[in-house]
Amino acid sequence: NLRTHQTVSFGSGNLCMNETLKKTFEVRIDRQVSQVRWSPAEPLMAASGLDGTVRWWLGADSEWMEQPALTCHHGWVSALALTSDGQRMLTADSWGALQCHQRTTSGWEPVWRVEQAHDGWIRGAVLSPQESILVTIGRDGTVRCWDVGTGMTLRHWSVPGVDLLALAVADDGTIVTGDHHGVVHCFSAEGIPLERPFDTAELFLEHRLQDVGGVRGIRFSPDGATLAIWGTRPKNGGNVQGVPLVMLFDWPTGNRRQLLEAGAVSDVYVTDVHFHPRGHLIITTSGNPGTGKLLCVRSGETEPFATEKGLANCHAVAVAADTGDLVVVSTNRNSNGNGRRLNDDGTYPGNYSLLTGFAFADVESQRNRCRSRCGVTGGLLSD
Repeated sequence: NLRTHQTVSFGSGNLCMNETLKKTFEVRIDRQVSQVRWSPAEPLMAASGLDGTVRWWLGADSEWMEQPALTCHHGWVSALALTSDGQRMLTADSWGALQCHQRTTSGWEPVWRVEQAHDGWIRGAVLSPQESILVTIGRDGTVRCWDVGTGMTLRHWSVPGVDLLALAVADDGTIVTGDHHGVVHCFSAEGIPLERPFDTAELFLEHRLQDVGGVRGIRFSPDGATLAIWGTRPKNGGNVQGVPLVMLFDWPTGNRRQLLEAGAVSDVYVTDVHFHPRGHLIITTSGNPGTGKLLCVRSGETEPFATEKGLANCHAVAVAADTGDLVVVSTNRNSNGNGRRLNDDGTYPGNYSLLTGFAFADVESQRNRCRSRCGVTGGLLSD
């Protein structure tokens, strides 16, 4: 169950009290991915692979057809962003590389590449509101701003001694980052530090010699008035246990207005949060092996109106801006680490990811209008 302290309105969508969550499709991927994005311009999904690839699919006639993967990275693809016209895709990896691709009639072609954009792992990449600037953060504790058109560095600065894990950009260009010690840092678009009193201390625990938790994600509501920050309230290190948390703050004042406990200690981390166009809060969690949930909470309410427990560890969710459809990244239920027996054919039973689509059952007509607008015959999502 989801526990909450206080309530806050975080959207002004057209609420419907008769919604139910409906599974619409499932795509099994032979490897693992960490993030997924909808294209705003066409029926296209893209996902960041842990094998250095970017996987992508086109939707038509009730199916998602996978296209040739982009093999453009050497490490885990750790960040992925699409421009609002769907024409540019920006990706980053755990080796510090940053790359931009342009959409073509046959696929994607490279525009520019920065081999050493950060010293090591790039943790996040977010477009500015005008989409002319890409902001990145890394394990090296630096924030960097890039020209989307050319890939040139515009400015950069450091937050000494921290691993920056989370990133968001406000409508006015303010850059908000969160680190592995559970601290939120705010900067002007020019990199000037800003004093903003976000109390997120309970997202961090120093347990023996281990730093546990940290700010795992940050996102603004569509109206820019609410800032969601998430992670876990750690209980211990090692095999980390903790209560998955979402904190909702008033952006102008920095006051915390709501605290959502999105599960039990074994559910551990909130992995992603989105503000749905209808005013809902969409939450994914990942805990002990095989433990994951998708939660949907209405604005101002204290309990989820829909919970999907049929998924294993959920790593991310994407929300289509026009239809409100969801797609969740999760790991196969019987995931494994080292020490498993080989298959009969001598191969190792590696893990894989699932992309699972969901829709709210009362928005079928809205989705059909989107299909028509995109020029797709039949359904993008199976019934």
